[in-house]
Amino acid sequence: MQQPLSATPDEVLAVVSELYPKELDRAVAELTIRKQTDRIKQLEEQLAGAVDESAHVGHSHNDD
Repeated sequence: MQQPLSATPDEVLAVVSELYPKELDRAVAELTIRKQTDRIKQLEEQLAGAVDESAHVGHSHNDD
């Protein structure tokens, strides 16, 4: 009977990087893109909230 395998994430990444270097690079790039996309959405929501708050305050800085 086989013993269950125990490995740390770093050990798994080391083996994957040796066996599949191109695929790992693509996976890291995809993860980076996804995290950046999520961050952009968060910042857009914060900006929209700030614009809404500013509009509700009713202060206008236009000299019309």
